[in-house]
Amino acid sequence: MSNDANADADHFRFITTGDSSFDVPLAGQRDQIHDFDASEDAFVFDHIAELDPANLNWTKINFGGTDIVLVDIDGGGADLGGGTYVGYEMAIEMQDQTGTLTNANFLLVV
Repeated sequence: MSNDANADADHFRFITTGDSSFDVPLAGQRDQIHDFDASEDAFVFDHIAELDPANLNWTKINFGGTDIVLVDIDGGGADLGGGTYVGYEMAIEMQDQTGTLTNANFLLVV
């Protein structure tokens, strides 16, 4: 799915990991978000099964020229090097993002 942010604060809500599946190095299952403004927009993880707030982790990578946010909901995500990532449950493609992502951009509803 492709989603566009607008001039107001936007919250992109996910209710299952399947909403934007981890598909690196392949493609086709993850959401694409355009014009995300890190100063005001956020991802909302809403009652996702097996979400462990203490172990939620994320990293932003560039894979083949595409910026992708990898989300680990249970602490099992790892970078094995050489572009190999395992244990992440979600991948979100970012197009034309402004600003720097921080933990404040990741909101949890548990």
